[in-house]
Amino acid sequence: MVNRRNYLLVKEYSLYQSDHLQLNPASIGRYWFYLKYPLLWADEILFSRAPDIQPSFAQFLINRRQDGKQGSMAPCTVYKIVQTTKRFFIW
Repeated sequence: MVNRRNYLLVKEYSLYQSDHLQLNPASIGRYWFYLKYPLLWADEILFSRAPDIQPSFAQFLINRRQDGKQGSMAPCTVYKIVQTTKRFFIW
């Protein structure tokens, strides 16, 4: 189950993107899609303990698809997820 504090942080980041970065709603929706992956990866563990989570985020992404199909995601999708997650953690 996703940690509520992590979820609220991601929602707060989405508000930041809307209010301060003035991104359009379509972009914010796309970033929300990308930020679901770190939420699923961390599960019940707080993001502040992210370095301790196993498997690593990269390994998690290699083995994770949400559409039920076999195989890994497209490399450009993985890249966008990683870049969005990086911006979130820097924020």
